Amino acid sequence: MVNSICDIVFDIFGSASWIAIIIIAMVPIIELRGAIPIANGMMSWWESYIFSVVGSTLPVFVIVPLLIPFFAWLKKRKWAKKFAERLENRFKSKGEYIQSEVDAEKNKKKKEAVKFLGVLCFVSIPLPLTGAWTGSAVAAYLGLGFKKSVLAVSLGNIISGGIMTILCTLFRGSEDIILYAFLGLVVLLLVGSLVLKFLKKKKIIEKIEVEEKDFAHKETLEENKQVEDESSKTIDIEVETTESGENEENLQVSSDISNSEEEKIIENKDDANKK
Repeated sequence: MVNSICDIVFDIFGSASWIAIIIIAMVPIIELRGAIPIANGMMSWWESYIFSVVGSTLPVFVIVPLLIPFFAWLKKRKWAKKFAERLENRFKSKGEYIQSEVDAEKNKKKKEAVKFLGVLCFVSIPLPLTGAWTGSAVAAYLGLGFKKSVLAVSLGNIISGGIMTILCTLFRGSEDIILYAFLGLVVLLLVGSLVLKFLKKKKIIEKIEVEEKDFAHKETLEENKQVEDESSKTIDIEVETTESGENEENLQVSSDISNSEEEKIIENKDDANKK
């Protein structure tokens, strides 16, 4: 595979193959992790190292100052809004751990140091999706600043490039295996991220369904309670009505009794007067 790529590069660029290595190192995902194994088949280890690091670092000068404004512009377009939001959330999620460490610090200088070291360490790991492109985006959303971002990503590339150069030098002649392993990792990470996204989405849907069921159950309980309250109120009103009716009847009876007693007293007085 490496030999085939080298032949294509020589056919296009000839003796200026170093331009091809810089261009390859600038490509997202591939970057210097893919450029160094290819360059090792065309030039010395130190040349492949320098051109790969330079090529991988160049995009930083564009990404850091322009990424956030560019995404803001994309989000205003209907056709690109969802895509921009997804990428933005992805970059923010990559920097979540660094941001949590930053939030834990109270001193402003320490916060900046944590951001700087976080981006540097992130880029220095020679794995797919942790290179200069993602590192620059993370630095931009962390608000690290242009100069510090460029320095952090450059140092990360120097370390990452050194690790890749040592691997390719130790296992010279096995560049194909290293390149295939790298591409395999890229595929695994992409598939893994899609699976995690699917599982997360499924979990969110299940959570929503459970919440809807709980809400419906609560509504049913509240309706039942309202019915019980209304029925108990009706019973209380009927009892009160019955009691008031009985009281009125008792009052009527007592008034009738008092009237009859008064009539008897009057009659007795009349009989006494006649006598």
